[in-house]
Amino acid sequence: MKPLFSWQFQEDELIDAPAVPIWDRGFRYGMSVFETVLIHRGRTVLEAEHLERLQKAAAAAGFGLPAGLRQALDHRMGGLDESISGMMRIYVTAGDGAPLAATRESRVFVFGEEALPPSVTERESGWNLHVCRVPATAVLGGWKTGNYWPHIQALAEARQSGCDESVVLDLAGSVVSASMANLFALIDGALLTPPLVFGARDGVLRAWVLQNSSAREEVITLDDLSRATECFLTNSRIGIQPARSIEGRELPSQSTGRFLYDTYRENILGA
Repeated sequence: MKPLFSWQFQEDELIDAPAVPIWDRGFRYGMSVFETVLIHRGRTVLEAEHLERLQKAAAAAGFGLPAGLRQALDHRMGGLDESISGMMRIYVTAGDGAPLAATRESRVFVFGEEALPPSVTERESGWNLHVCRVPATAVLGGWKTGNYWPHIQALAEARQSGCDESVVLDLAGSVVSASMANLFALIDGALLTPPLVFGARDGVLRAWVLQNSSAREEVITLDDLSRATECFLTNSRIGIQPARSIEGRELPSQSTGRFLYDTYRENILGA
């Protein structure tokens, strides 16, 4: 991934900042929350919804999200070339201090990088999913935090198995999400996604699917997943990506995911 920009919020503006202080608790202990925003043809996609979630996550973590951040983002992003597409990540950290010290002054870092969406071939064929049986424990009720190591391990396990993504489970063996995305599955005719309280991320694309389909939150066990006739993943980079198989079992359909992606592409991306 090629870096596009790197900024820190200071005194109501985003200044160039290529590094994070090593004493920042986001770096030292993973005490940070973040949102990932799609950059599509020089503009951010669903930025307001991402900032709303970042505000909630920061509050849950005890951090403050500074006023003026949105205006500063609009100012800096307004000069972005229309040819640029990729991802923008906004991190809010606990700032300096001892591990248990109250957050007196959080830091906000924003960086952009080129990141390709799934290829046309991947869209057409669908992804193969692995099931990682090492349980993951949610931090802050499923908000996106700097503690991502278990998800990275799950993704590595998938790639070592020749798959594209991993299904992540909780301590009880129920489905949480994919390693880097949320998960929807069509089971016994119902489109389901794991509840946020189980550790699923409160993702903007997840919310969009819930609002624009018959999908609902429900606990999904591995036995349930074995009966799924369709499955797709969602996040800002991939949009809505259908799955081809789960643990080697071919899924008979990808129609719901394809329809929702086409609707999202037309109505949200405008392409």
